[in-house]
Amino acid sequence: MDAANEWILWLRPNESLSDDLEAALFEWKEREEEPGFACYGIAVRQENGTGWEQLPPQVRLINRTRINWVGELPPEQACGAVLNGDLLSFRQP
Repeated sequence: MDAANEWILWLRPNESLSDDLEAALFEWKEREEEPGFACYGIAVRQENGTGWEQLPPQVRLINRTRINWVGELPPEQACGAVLNGDLLSFRQP
């Protein structure tokens, strides 16, 4: 509610954008907004002790005028689409 912008990209302190996700976000920003979309899913690639584990997409790009949440993470729900690329979740920040 306190955010100034309509869209919020939610990241944890130990997460970073892959190059593909960064490019997808730039492309998304330049497109016309799809009517009715309240959120986008983003795949998460999580670092573990032996390499990387691919996790399913999570709600991470949210239109704050259409979704309001309380707590750490936005609520899991069906989003309009999944953006290309991954959030990279590192073991150590």
